[in-house]
Amino acid sequence: MDCKRASRCLRRLWQESGHTDNATTYADIKNVEAKIANIRRAVENGFADASWANARLRELITKRDLLANSLDGVEPPQLDVQTVMAYRRQTQKLMASGYPAERKRVMRAWVGDIKLDPESLEVKISYRLPEAVMKGVVAGAGFEPATFGL
Repeated sequence: MDCKRASRCLRRLWQESGHTDNATTYADIKNVEAKIANIRRAVENGFADASWANARLRELITKRDLLANSLDGVEPPQLDVQTVMAYRRQTQKLMASGYPAERKRVMRAWVGDIKLDPESLEVKISYRLPEAVMKGVVAGAGFEPATFGL
């Protein structure tokens, strides 16, 4: 998974957790302001139903103000190559010299499930991370699932 796809995934998870996407909110505000301008232009050009236009303007202005107040100033998390490489270095250091409890906690987050294949008596582990990431960390740290007590 490249950084752009990971960043899109992070943005989706961030939005699902209740955060607002400021870029989307700005686009919504711009759309509401365009509607306000259209109604004002229609009134100036002789739109007959002034009471409807005023009521609609109040609705749109309220909506615009609510959208503006919802801007939290916090942007969704982004991944870049430097962040990923720093995380990798920290993870390798933790796996090489961290306390067993720390290593277990990291591995529990990474491991999807562990099953024993009854026919071959092999342990099958499915990870929540891409295989290339797991190979890099596991090969560098000497991780053995049986010794971790997972």
